[in-house]
Amino acid sequence: MQKLFYNILLPVDLGKTTFANVEKAVQLANRLECNLHVLFTMARPVVLENIFFKSHLEKKIREKRTLLSELQKHFSQQMLPGSLLIASFQKGDVHEQTARYALAHSIDLVYYDEALSMFHSPYLDIHRLTDEISCPVLIGKSEPGLESLDKIVLPVDEQLSADHVRVAIFMAQQLDAAIHLVGNTQEGNGAKNIRYLTKAYELLKDNTGLELVCSTFSGNEKERSTLHYAQSVRAGLIVANRTKQAGFKGEAAGFLHGNMNRKDNIPVLLV
Repeated sequence: MQKLFYNILLPVDLGKTTFANVEKAVQLANRLECNLHVLFTMARPVVLENIFFKSHLEKKIREKRTLLSELQKHFSQQMLPGSLLIASFQKGDVHEQTARYALAHSIDLVYYDEALSMFHSPYLDIHRLTDEISCPVLIGKSEPGLESLDKIVLPVDEQLSADHVRVAIFMAQQLDAAIHLVGNTQEGNGAKNIRYLTKAYELLKDNTGLELVCSTFSGNEKERSTLHYAQSVRAGLIVANRTKQAGFKGEAAGFLHGNMNRKDNIPVLLV
């Protein structure tokens, strides 16, 4: 299959979890044979801060640049031959700068890994990030690690697109994962979903050598039911619709922000 991803972008806050996040992003980049771009964006100071705390701000900038340089030096040695780790420092709004960087550097996959903490303020807002980035966005958690991507859940209904199928196939091939095709039978168009599910299964079976599992579930909230199914099979990834399934986007963001009791936060790839 044609290669889909060449440049992965990892926005970082240079906080306590950054080292671990970069380490996992390097693993993913190596599995997908991609370059990895690590981007830190520092918010511009307000006028009064710039006037009265100029020396403090300059020191803070130097510290952040040093941290970024150390990360690049350390992890560049772990990249596969021929792949690059590029570290960049920007100033301004983190969402705007992330979107601009992605466009300027041909980024085709953004990876954002957010640690859960009672006192943790998210570096990026998932809703705004996915609104401003045109390429797929992989939203991960500190646990489980990306090395556990051995099962990929792909929801199937009338909103399934060729892009979702291509991305799911590519990730499964690169990560040696099985694809679990799942459809909801409880909706008003449940019979139609079964037909879509059958066609998708036959398409993948006839054109790929991947391990496939075809399953159905019954639930009023298809996004939550999909997540429950993914948990039940210990899936490592869900490939979801970022544009048409607005509910899933909100559901995914909800599970990523603030639910302190979840121990199986499954990464979601929004396409």
